[in-house]
Amino acid sequence: MPNSRFQWVSLNTSVATVDNLGKTSARSNGFTMIRVHDTDMSESDADVELQVVSPSVVIITALEGDSWTWSTNQKYDVEVAAADSNGRRLALVDAVQLSLTTTGDGTCLSLEQLPNVVKVGRPILSHRYRISTHCIGSASLVGTFSHSVSRPLWTAIQTTQDIIIHAAVTVRPSTVMLPWHPSMSHSLLLVASGGSGLYDWRSDSADVSVSENGMISCRSLGRAMIQASDKRNPRNRAVVPVTVAEISALRIVGMFIYVSQKCMS
Repeated sequence: MPNSRFQWVSLNTSVATVDNLGKTSARSNGFTMIRVHDTDMSESDADVELQVVSPSVVIITALEGDSWTWSTNQKYDVEVAAADSNGRRLALVDAVQLSLTTTGDGTCLSLEQLPNVVKVGRPILSHRYRISTHCIGSASLVGTFSHSVSRPLWTAIQTTQDIIIHAAVTVRPSTVMLPWHPSMSHSLLLVASGGSGLYDWRSDSADVSVSENGMISCRSLGRAMIQASDKRNPRNRAVVPVTVAEISALRIVGMFIYVSQKCMS
């Protein structure tokens, strides 16, 4: 219900108008001043400058890092916004439509729009989406910004963001136990697969080191977690627990003897 206590007026109605609820409507590019007057106080006016500009680009942003190389069976949050030629984000008013869709293999991606966090006195500048990946492949996100009126102020603009979806990173063997003796060093090569094929290796303990190609070496008794992560998508990673223990006993668990017989002519 309108509040008759406050009176709203636009000082340049060719650029934007304002109704008795303070809701503005763009008419053309330019500047105007929106003024509100409190009728209960004779000298109580407040002004805010309003600029109407044409959008230049739709921006699609990954909220967790800037990589568009993803892995299967994961969820990723992205943000889509429109900006002017100076990179300033534009307010998403009622007459504006900003959407995100997918192209390519429709089975690889699914998306849902997340609710906007509305704060009084602050315009909404973007929409957020949660995207789920389902299979290995490639797809694209398409962000569209349009003016949903009979005579739009600008033509619709679009931005496309390509996505590559890889398999999850795995490491073999999945668990490791190395023997320890102060007079000798033991090493083992871990083999990673999945992802883009490029990996960063890391150990969380000085007890076990790992080389850039996945070779682990024990340095002392203890435990370590060895991580292999996709260089193009650090979220795509696998962890292998490694234990370095003293040798307490030796046991022969099996023996095979192979005999070849020489053929007699």
